[in-house]
Amino acid sequence: MSQFEMFPTQIMSIALQILGIASGSVEVITPSMKSFFDSVGVSIITTFTVACFLVILFTMQISETFGKLPPEMIE
Repeated sequence: MSQFEMFPTQIMSIALQILGIASGSVEVITPSMKSFFDSVGVSIITTFTVACFLVILFTMQISETFGKLPPEMIE
């Protein structure tokens, strides 16, 4: 086990606060998004899949992971 924390307590605290704000925002936005996607005719699962790919792409741009493959892809 390493001596150093990968994410110090202050960073984890800020990340949890951002996560709380994001989840609260999603609770408010979800009903209107669902009705919008139903009226447009796009499946909500398609939207979720695109959002997941975007998260992966943005995560790969973080300084810790920039230019590195995820551990699951390394053989």
